[in-house]
Formats: sequence, C-alpha cells, structure tokens
Amino acid sequence: MAVSENLRRFLSDRQAQYRVVQHPRTFSASHTAQAAKISAKQLAKAVLLKSRSDYLVAVVPASSHVKMRHLRRCLQDRVRVAKEQEIPSIFKDCDPGAIPALGTAYGLETLVDEQLNREADVYFEAGDHESLVHMSGAEFRRVTADMLHADVGVQNWKAL
Repeated sequence: MAVSENLRRFLSDRQAQYRVVQHPRTFSASHTAQAAKISAKQLAKAVLLKSRSDYLVAVVPASSHVKMRHLRRCLQDRVRVAKEQEIPSIFKDCDPGAIPALGTAYGLETLVDEQLNREADVYFEAGDHESLVHMSGAEFRRVTADMLHADVGVQNWKAL
C-alpha cells in the first residue's frame, strides 16, 4: 500500500516534501523505530481518542504516551483512547493499527506534541505496517502549522 490515499492527497494538497521509507513489517511503534533504525523520539505516533462528541488524534513521539488527565483538562471534555474496533471505520484506507500522524487528512482534529517540534527529522506511519513517511522537522512543522501544538505527551521511562 505504501502511503494511504487520504494521506497522499493531504500531503499533495500542501505540496509537502517527503519520502517514503520501507522497513520490515512491525506492529508497535517501538518496534517500528528499531526496524527503521531511527530514534523513537523522531517517530510520531498517532493515538485515536474519543471525546463525548467526536474523535480526535493525539500525536506524540513513540518514546512517549499521551497524558490523558492533562488532555482532559485542556479540552474540558471527557476523552478516552478509542477502542480497536472503532479505528477501521475512520481509517478505511489504512491497515489496522497503522494510523498516520496527520489525522487532519481524515477530517479529525489533531493535537501534536511539542516534543516533535524539536526534532530535525520526523517519521510517521504511512498507512501500513511496512512504510513510514519521512520529512524534515521544518517541513513537519509547516505541514502541521494549522493543527494544535501542545504539551500532550510524557516520556516513557523505559524509552529514556
């Protein structure tokens, strides 16, 4: 599959400069970073969330997890991690569990963790378990400029 159709269209509409990086098939963000030989801090991991009224995506480095309590306070809403069975109905052109970090490509509000703004290079799922989109940090910041950037992630201890 390489790049999902919605993501490809989104990147094309924004004239994004990127390349696709292939890696051995993986099923977790930490394994993807290892397989692609990149730092987990550079791999933007998308987490699908459900509020009372809508879905949204939080994007954090693979070395982090979403600070749910903080996110609930910021959004002033009940927010939970979406159930596995909810994901395919939204990301129809992606393999299960291979959610691209640019939820806006799917019409979803997207919150990008500030930690990613400090990276020289950023990688994220292309929509399958064998491909990543790679772009410079500056390009990632440009492409995500209209998304909310906030402190939504906390570093995992084992990733330090």
